[in-house]
Amino acid sequence: MIDDANLFAAFYADSPVPMMIKDRDGRFVKMNAAAEAMFASVRPEGDRTRSAVGDHYADYVEPETASAISAIDAEVFETGAPALRRQEYKVGGEARYALAATFPLKAQGTERVEHIGLLMLEITEEVRAEKRFRALSEHHPVAMLIARLDDNEVLLANPAFFALIGIEGEVDPAKISTQRWLASEVEHQGYRKAVLSHEDHDGYECRVRHADGGWFWASVSWRRIDYDGAPAVVVSVVEIGEQKAAEEKLRDSETRLKAFLDHAPVAMYLKDKDDRYAVVNRFIAQIFKRAPEEVVGMHPDDLLDPAAAKEAHEVDAIIRDTGEPHVREAHFDTPSGPRSTLTIRFPVRGDGGEIRYIGGVILDTSETRAAEAAMRESETRLNAFLQNAPMTMFMKDEEGRFLIMNEEGGRQLSMDPADILGKTVEEVSPMLAAAGEPYEAEVRRTGKPVTVQQEYRLPHGRTVGLNTRFAIPDAQGRMTRVGGVFMDVTKQVLAEEELTRSREALHQSEKMTALGSLLAGVSHELNNPLAIVVGEAAMLEEEAEGTENGEAAMRIRKAAERCSRIVQTFLAMARQREPERHEVDANHLIRGALDLASYGLRADGVEVALQLDDALPPLCADGDQVTQVLLNLLMNASQALQGREGERRMVVRSGAGPAGFARIEVEDNGPGVPPDIARRIFEPFFTTKPAGVGTGIGLSFSHGIAEAHGGRLSLVDGEAEGGACFRLDLPMEAARFEAVSVGQADEGAAVGEAARRVLVVDDEEELAGTLKRMLEKEGCAVAVAVGGREGQRRLETESFDAVLSDLRMPDMDGPALYRWTLKHRPDMAARFAVVTGDVLGPAAAAFLAEVDVPVLEKPFTREGLRDLIDRIGG
Repeated sequence: MIDDANLFAAFYADSPVPMMIKDRDGRFVKMNAAAEAMFASVRPEGDRTRSAVGDHYADYVEPETASAISAIDAEVFETGAPALRRQEYKVGGEARYALAATFPLKAQGTERVEHIGLLMLEITEEVRAEKRFRALSEHHPVAMLIARLDDNEVLLANPAFFALIGIEGEVDPAKISTQRWLASEVEHQGYRKAVLSHEDHDGYECRVRHADGGWFWASVSWRRIDYDGAPAVVVSVVEIGEQKAAEEKLRDSETRLKAFLDHAPVAMYLKDKDDRYAVVNRFIAQIFKRAPEEVVGMHPDDLLDPAAAKEAHEVDAIIRDTGEPHVREAHFDTPSGPRSTLTIRFPVRGDGGEIRYIGGVILDTSETRAAEAAMRESETRLNAFLQNAPMTMFMKDEEGRFLIMNEEGGRQLSMDPADILGKTVEEVSPMLAAAGEPYEAEVRRTGKPVTVQQEYRLPHGRTVGLNTRFAIPDAQGRMTRVGGVFMDVTKQVLAEEELTRSREALHQSEKMTALGSLLAGVSHELNNPLAIVVGEAAMLEEEAEGTENGEAAMRIRKAAERCSRIVQTFLAMARQREPERHEVDANHLIRGALDLASYGLRADGVEVALQLDDALPPLCADGDQVTQVLLNLLMNASQALQGREGERRMVVRSGAGPAGFARIEVEDNGPGVPPDIARRIFEPFFTTKPAGVGTGIGLSFSHGIAEAHGGRLSLVDGEAEGGACFRLDLPMEAARFEAVSVGQADEGAAVGEAARRVLVVDDEEELAGTLKRMLEKEGCAVAVAVGGREGQRRLETESFDAVLSDLRMPDMDGPALYRWTLKHRPDMAARFAVVTGDVLGPAAAAFLAEVDVPVLEKPFTREGLRDLIDRIGG
């Protein structure tokens, strides 16, 4: 068994409450473990292991705290009475709180107090929480209090509460009970019953007594709590006097409104946010043959037919979304039959501006509508006839002002018919006035109708129609008004004109077909001598270089090459084949097209200026087709300039266009293109030229070629003084093959191997001789076979590095020779090439489409021949 001394020692040592003994000097002479830990926690980190015994309390607190402790200690030493109080002290500048019990320790057997004992209970967090709560409650704008549940005693009240009930100055909350601040015993008993019934409650309304003896309405909320072990409630009180007054006014207002609604001679209602009738007057109840109180609370679906109910929902939704009134005619079924009404619906807002109700006023227009419907029926039929008629119909008064204009008439004039009414024709269109005045004057003079075909240039374009004007009597029977019917026959007229143009285009197409056949027939005869002239002139120029004859040979060669280009271009235009895209020089194509058009341009006195960009990269295009486009643009510009007096100029320029495109422009200083024609200028068969001069095919065909190349042909503004400018944009792509340019090969050296043998097969000895001389200058060993049969005999026994054969030969033509070679000398078939001036003939075209052999067209240049030999050798 532990004795009392040991039991107390254990209590002292193990107590979690700091206990210590101080002498008269304020030094600690003894302390328990809890006290040691408390003082160690406020010492520097390296000084926490030693004991605080022997230290002075002033070593641990700030001077003002030490002074307060000293005063307490002195009082205990002097009076011998213990002191129990809450002590605020600071440690390291931080305010802390403790509940301290200081008591005297007397020496055994004496009354002298030599030491004092001290017990400290740390309450810092509790005090801080209390301060925060007091700060909150004292500064909170809402009146708050805490009252015991058993006897209604107010334990704590904030300043806002005292201000609410009109009490000023220091007031002991305990002197105020809930019974005292409630207005009457009735309010108090009701409040007590509510508190005992509900632990938590919001919005309990009661009257509160004011210090001046009056009372006001308040909303009271409470929460049950445990306060010092006893049941209590935390109460908040908010004055709602203005709200109650507003509600009273609203009730008075609703009473007056109800009286107004019941005596108004029209149906009225209010619907709440749930779309239910909140207020109705007796007239709306009569419409549905129900008592007003029966209608209140109903939904429109309960009273109206489905369609009318749906319409009511839609209109209400619009009003709630826009906040604006809505007026609409409505039709619905009622127990007394169908009704037609004019319904005015509007939002009814609360004090905060929110829409609380939808109001409605219903004017019964059933009888009026029935009378109006009968009167409008005939007008409706007439108006339907006018507005749906596929022709313009109008009527003018005696002053010439429009009284009627139907939709078709407005469409023709690109105006709203309503904007035409009341105006004269001069105000609408002076052009129409000038065209129609003579005929209207005749109608007014004679009273007889007049029908003529007239053509106008209206906003939407050319319009042709049959215009009939006739007299209309007024109410007195006088023929003062004029009616009119305009039947649009533009499509029929255009169809007839289009048929005429199509016939002309077909005639032109037949002529072009005949021209192609003619070119096919003469190409061989023309190209063979041209090939001799070009080849011999080139070799003669080379041999006579530096002499007078050399210059003459150069002039002959250039003239022959020009003739060659013209022939080649005509042949390209006459070909009927798929486009073949190669790397082509845009400037070279421009110059070639100008060569073809040069005679006509000179004859028409047109001065052509070239503005070509020599640095323009090559195009990947079908040169023949692009040449056709350029030639078409040049000839169109030349024809446009024929009617111009004075200087006739044309500018052809090339350069970079949008990214990745080359641009070619053909611009003239002619009369230009009117806007209405410009819109249709690329349409097939559309032309402004007289019959026999133009077909309307060229620009449409050129536009299609540009688009097929991934480009664009367009008409842009010309010079400031007028004129037209056509712009051709074509894509620039990387070359799809590597071409051997002039000058890359050594003029004096052979193209291939030094001993390369070539067989030339042609039925014209002169041309074969020219080919032989040109090939020998390229270092080739050349054998000539006159005709296909001789070529076959040579191939039966000999081998060659290349075989160059004509296509059209009398004994054995080129295709037959190739097929024999393919069968009997397949090794020679791989070295077979065609040199021909006949690429348009059906047989030649079919053969070249069937086989894959190199082709050189006559007439040719030395560079073209060299390139052909290189392709066979590769």
